[in-house]
Amino acid sequence: MFLKGLFDKTTFLLEKALDVRLKQHNVIASNIANIDTPHYRPKEISFERELKNALSSKTYLKTTHPSHFSVNTISYKTETVFKDGLYNRQRGLDTSDIDKMMADLAKNHLMYLMTIQMLKKKFNGLKNAIIEGGK
Repeated sequence: MFLKGLFDKTTFLLEKALDVRLKQHNVIASNIANIDTPHYRPKEISFERELKNALSSKTYLKTTHPSHFSVNTISYKTETVFKDGLYNRQRGLDTSDIDKMMADLAKNHLMYLMTIQMLKKKFNGLKNAIIEGGK
């Protein structure tokens, strides 16, 4: 069971952060795609709340052999908030709304890339430890 401490809490946190960033990307992209859809109500999720939910609701897969890894998976409900002010049905498309949504999408994308870089550094450190430990 030497692998139990191989991936620490930071790695688990970064994995869940990537999951939530992807979910947030999908919500923003859906809002942009449906901006001209009549009666569509744009949605928003809170990154902090979603990450907290993802970290608190852990389930474990059953291992059928002693050498199997235990894998954490997430199963949580999204609390989607409808933003009535984001799209004004009386006036139609408001360019400031689409600009804000595009800015939110770009910001979320940059945060996703930053999280990947942090995870990459964690794995590079692990790789270096394995290479140097094998000498």
